[in-house]
Amino acid sequence: MKVQKFLSDFKNTKATNNFLRLLVLVLTGTVIVEGALMLKMMDKQKVIVVPLNIDKKFSVTGTTASPEYIEMMVRQAIYLKENFTPETVKENFEAFLTLISPDYYHQVETDLLAQAEKYARYHVSQVFFIKDIVIRKNNTAEVKGIRKTFVSDKLVKQESTALRIAFRVKNGRFEVTGYEEVAKNGNS
Repeated sequence: MKVQKFLSDFKNTKATNNFLRLLVLVLTGTVIVEGALMLKMMDKQKVIVVPLNIDKKFSVTGTTASPEYIEMMVRQAIYLKENFTPETVKENFEAFLTLISPDYYHQVETDLLAQAEKYARYHVSQVFFIKDIVIRKNNTAEVKGIRKTFVSDKLVKQESTALRIAFRVKNGRFEVTGYEEVAKNGNS
């Protein structure tokens, strides 16, 4: 009797174990397939954002972004780099550094923070008025405007300036890969 009960229990336990092994195998396969699908869908996801102070819709997907988003981020980069007072220059330049691509960050950081220290020490303020932004297909933007530079409260330089910003969108994030002044027409 005990042998028959033991064999019956053993068969039931073996059947239960086989069922549980199959269930674990099926669940593991499901998780692997779901993970692969999630990775594939990450680049296809499209998010449309309309923040409070923005009157245009824009979208960002993987490595591409709408022209409205690019223009907004170029404006933000220009604002942070070109508009400052002695009190805000370090904060603005540090915020600008958050837009710099990690590949170029250390090349830019030292010079930018040294400039910030110099501007603060000599009480330099600057303002840049954007006149025109042209977004090019080669991931550059050309920005034309007027830059006014003040020492203390005295205007020392006013010039028409053209800036070129190279950028890329990587994993949905806007990154500045280059920033240069391409033309200047000054009136001191």
